[in-house]
Amino acid sequence: MSKDPFQILADEITLIRSEIEKLQRTSLDKDEAKALHDHVAASVAELRKAAPALEASIDRKMTSAMAVIKDNTATAADEGAKGAVMGAHAESVKAAKMLLRDAETARRQSWRTFGNFGAWIAITAALCLSVGSLATMAIQGRADARQFGQFTGLYCSTADGRKFTANDEKEYCAVPID
Repeated sequence: MSKDPFQILADEITLIRSEIEKLQRTSLDKDEAKALHDHVAASVAELRKAAPALEASIDRKMTSAMAVIKDNTATAADEGAKGAVMGAHAESVKAAKMLLRDAETARRQSWRTFGNFGAWIAITAALCLSVGSLATMAIQGRADARQFGQFTGLYCSTADGRKFTANDEKEYCAVPID
């Protein structure tokens, strides 16, 4: 059942009329539009007057905010630097303690190794001195005896000896043995 074209046209016209009525209810008439225009123009004029003050206020607020941000940034950087320095100090102390402990261990080991070597050197030196002293005494005695034999006249009286001459016409010294 198709509608009559005339009926379709009438329905469309009715629909257009209702749309126009809605539009008339929501749109402004000439006096209302003029009043709205005047109000908007006055508001724009007030905004133009307030714009420099608003700009100055925004500048002051931005400057204040920048100063606060700068202070906060400086404080945060200072705190961060302090933390980094304290952390580095703690690491340095830890490393120094570890190096000190290793040095102490190396010192003990060197004393074990070279301390025994030093004792060996000391014992060897003492032995050499003893042998040298004995050798010196042995050689010195021979030298004294040779000197005594060559210069009996000189040494006989100091050794509490007695001089005598034998058949071969040589002079001899007799020293009593205790």
